[in-house]
Amino acid sequence: MEKLIFTKLNHHADKNFTCGNPSIDKKVRDSYFLTLLHRCYAYEVATESGIVIAYYQIQFKRFPITSFPEPIDEYSLDNYEDLYAFHIEYLAVRKEYQRRKIGSKVLQHILGKIQSSHKDCPFRLVTINALEKKVPWYETSFGFKKVGRDGDDPETELMIIDLIPPENLKLLAEYDDIVS
Repeated sequence: MEKLIFTKLNHHADKNFTCGNPSIDKKVRDSYFLTLLHRCYAYEVATESGIVIAYYQIQFKRFPITSFPEPIDEYSLDNYEDLYAFHIEYLAVRKEYQRRKIGSKVLQHILGKIQSSHKDCPFRLVTINALEKKVPWYETSFGFKKVGRDGDDPETELMIIDLIPPENLKLLAEYDDIVS
């Protein structure tokens, strides 16, 4: 496999691109407009020879804390009822390039960038809208956990990775015992 090149979308997506899912293909087509508005950033992934083989879109997204199960929903303050997530709206691999581990490589790249951003930017969760058939892959390969259907996109399951390390959750429990 050639080296993959990740570039922020600075032009319309390839009109011939399809991942095989019409609703995701539409999101890919709309991504350049949303990137221009700074509502999200879309990226294309190409081979060194210039073949565009994937697209993905990221954004910060606000969720009500009540959208999540324990232990996420149990720690909040009156003025901090929402959580901010680094949200992956979609990851789409060109249909003829699927089943070659490209999606895994792209998601590893995204998660690496998120870890680096997390050092300087306060957000707790990584969220992703996963097609139902991909849920087991996200769970076993990357550690995402199912939350439930995403109201914004009923075709997908909202999944999360909690970025608070276990030792901080332990400290939060101790802190909660002291102030209670």
